[in-house]
Amino acid sequence: MNKEVQKPNDRDISTAPYGSWASPVSGDLLSSQSLGFSDLQFSDGALFWREHRPKEGGRFALMRFSEEEGVAEVGAPSFSAKTRVHEYGGRAVLAAAGGVIASSGDDDQLYRVSPENPSAPLTAIGGLRFADFIEDSYRHRIIAVREDHREEGEPKNTISMIALDDPSADDNQHVLIEGADFYAYPSLSPDGKKIAWVSWDHPNMPWDNTSLWVGDLDEKGEVTNRRELNDGIGDSILQPKWLDNETLYFITDRTGWWNIHVWKNGEVRLVHERNADFGFPLWWVGERHYDFLPGGDIVTRYI
Repeated sequence: MNKEVQKPNDRDISTAPYGSWASPVSGDLLSSQSLGFSDLQFSDGALFWREHRPKEGGRFALMRFSEEEGVAEVGAPSFSAKTRVHEYGGRAVLAAAGGVIASSGDDDQLYRVSPENPSAPLTAIGGLRFADFIEDSYRHRIIAVREDHREEGEPKNTISMIALDDPSADDNQHVLIEGADFYAYPSLSPDGKKIAWVSWDHPNMPWDNTSLWVGDLDEKGEVTNRRELNDGIGDSILQPKWLDNETLYFITDRTGWWNIHVWKNGEVRLVHERNADFGFPLWWVGERHYDFLPGGDIVTRYI
């Protein structure tokens, strides 16, 4: 199939094979005009987010907004906040600890980023990747999904801690939870005494079969008294999140739909039943689907 094409500068007509027609509209032109926004978080009265910029080689810029200062980029203009955990990546920014902690797309290391110090290294061991980090302010550390590529073969996934006191120390990292093939969603109770997380193993994908766990944190910050909350059910679980020290919410598809449930006093109950999905497949580690409003109400979305 051919198409007659009129040249823009004259009235001559030329013929070109199908698929090779000249056009001023390119793929780069289309994609470069669209910004992407992710990882929105509030901290110290300011809003932080990642801004995907195709015009800058796909860089993820760190952005900040406050009523006093407006919108501004945080950190060096070349810094790209990106993680490659599970290859698909995911949540790569934590607004906490007096600034922003972000994974660098260049070297996979964690950095503390602030207007005063645009790129202060927080980790320095090569071959490690981090995602979905949370702050443990009681022990002055970060807890994250960590992927270890230092040995041949399948990378090792864990939930690990990164100390904030001495970022330059070689031993500022420590494994807290290991044994499963994959991890997601570490979540700390408000008093810092309990931690919840999700795990799964090959050959499952996270929408096939996952496990929801809760453990206690002892005086040294180690995880003890681990218990699996959905043993034998084989459902897909997303985003465990503590409302208070005894109440854990999460999304599970055990009804056939990803609906919100709650675990309290050793029992699990359905919060709101609807023939709709309140979650989405876990391609990107740390994807959030709901949050709590003051007073305990939930704001969420569904399909």
